Amino acid sequence: GLDTCRPVPAGRWPLNSKAIQNATHGAPDAVFTDRGCFVEGPAPALSVPGLSREAAGSLDPMIHLLVHAGRAAFAQARTETLDRDAVGVIIGNIALPSEGSSALCDEVLGPLFEQKVFGRVQHRQALQTTPLNRYVTGLPAGMLARALGLGGGCYALDAACASSLYAVKLACDELL
Repeated sequence: GLDTCRPVPAGRWPLNSKAIQNATHGAPDAVFTDRGCFVEGPAPALSVPGLSREAAGSLDPMIHLLVHAGRAAFAQARTETLDRDAVGVIIGNIALPSEGSSALCDEVLGPLFEQKVFGRVQHRQALQTTPLNRYVTGLPAGMLARALGLGGGCYALDAACASSLYAVKLACDELL
């Protein structure tokens, strides 16, 4: 009974949401609404064995949230006698651009587009965004498995809106 949708926060989208809004469903280069449920605030701190603090901190906020939620769920489970090498991770993860992959794309492709469109050649700087953020689908599952010290199978799947349901089905199949 509680609507947590709200207009897109200022600066969240690279374009003004009102300028690209169109009341016609499916209008090209437009959005139907500027309302959504946006996660705000700093990402939870991420520590992953074998990954430097700096590298972990530069990973996409989606990975930080997944590891945070995974650790919270794992902390509530009975894991004392668990063989962590036999436990895996299966997540449903729709392969949409994330904050980190979008930033990396802007950083790599932006100058190339500018060169092609305007003929300007910019001096290429070292990447500010970690290249790991290009792995939008599989990396989150791997980071969660590594953070929890799990050694079983580890993968992500994209089944559109059915991703989480299909991941649960596959996890049940693994248990059987």
